Order: sequence, then C-alpha cells, then structure tokens
Amino acid sequence: MRSHKTLTIVLLVFLTTVNSSLMAATDTSLVIVFLGDSITYSRIESVHYDDWGNYGDWESYVDYLKLKEIWGSLKIYNEGIPADMVQCFYPGYETQTVEQRVTQHAPEIVMVFMGTNDWKLQNPDYFETVYRYLIQTISEQNPKAQILLCKFSWANVSSRNNSVALDYLSKIQMVANEMNLPIADVWNFTEGHSKYFVKNEIGEFSHLNGVGADAVANYLDSIFRKHLFGGRNLN
Repeated sequence: MRSHKTLTIVLLVFLTTVNSSLMAATDTSLVIVFLGDSITYSRIESVHYDDWGNYGDWESYVDYLKLKEIWGSLKIYNEGIPADMVQCFYPGYETQTVEQRVTQHAPEIVMVFMGTNDWKLQNPDYFETVYRYLIQTISEQNPKAQILLCKFSWANVSSRNNSVALDYLSKIQMVANEMNLPIADVWNFTEGHSKYFVKNEIGEFSHLNGVGADAVANYLDSIFRKHLFGGRNLN
C-alpha cells in the first residue's frame, strides 16, 4: 500500500515538473508593441481614430501577422495612428509620449515603423534628431526590450527616385548602426511591387492593400524569427 502511495507521489511530482517545463519553454506571453502611423494602424481594432475608416482601402500588416503560426498566441499592441509623425514625440512639439504609446504596455519587443509622414517635411537633418530621440527614449524607458527599426515604404516611382526620401532612410539606418539594432528594410522589399499598394486620391501609392499587407507580414515574420525570436520556443 505504501509503495503505491510513494509511486503516486512520484508520478504527481514528475507530471507537475514536466508541465511547468513545457509552460516555461513555450513563451506565448511575449508582449510586442508595433509603433507606427496609418501603415501600421488597424481599422479592425479601431484603437485609435475610429472615424478614420473611410479614408482609403488599406489593410494593416499587423492584422496579417496575427493570422500566422505563433503570432495569434502572442500579446500584441497595435500603436499605429494615422498621420503620426516621429516629431510628435519630440520636446517642444510633443503631442504624445513614449510612456503612453509604448512603455505602459511593458513590451519585450518594440517595432518602430515610422518616417513616412515626416519625410514630407523635406528636412532629413531634423528627422535624424527627432528619430534618434524617439529610439533612445524607447530604449531608456524599456531597457530590457528588444527594438526593431523599419525603413518606411512608398511605392510612387517619383518618390523612390527622390534623394530626400533616400536621405531619410539613411538616417534610420544610421541610428540602427549606432545603437546596434536590427532593421527591416521594407523599402527595398517592396521595390517594384506597386501591386502591394492602394492608390489614393492624389495618385500616390502609400498604404498597403491586402496583398501587400500579407507580403510585408511574411517578410517581417522572417525578420522577427531571425533577429528577435532566437532562444524563445514559440511553437
């Protein structure tokens, strides 16, 4: 009788240990914040700007990421706001804070997909200042979080030949190099693929359609797996 009790206790301890190990090995509580503008913004979630629904027929790459293996079980915060700019976080112009948009979520990974709207100001040097400030602030407030930077995309041919746009992209690369951060080059990934974009009322290609959102989601998924998911068992 005693041996049966001992065996039962041993089995319970073993099963508890195995269960705990499996739970620890599967890191499905991972918190990811996507900080961006209307390209990131999800009309499905409508967290910000509920009245923005009729502006164009674009889709969010974040929504497509959630459909992929693993992603549906992660804790994702979509902090994309239409017309958002990097300078909105800069002292003197500040209309929002990193605390509000990023830090309050206690992220383990932050992806920054911004710069499209700032580029229209045609001032690369100023952009470098405000962009570096934003990324440094995210890093200081979230010292344990991994940060992924993205080169914004714009499908209009004249824009792709615009030296100012390329200057802006070089500033993003510069900050990534300085802070030793991984970067997703969405600009080059979408090169030559106008089919990925929605043409808006002034003839420019800026927002992703369903095909483009899915393609960019696949690309970003590969970047996350290569640079950010290492050492995590998310299967």
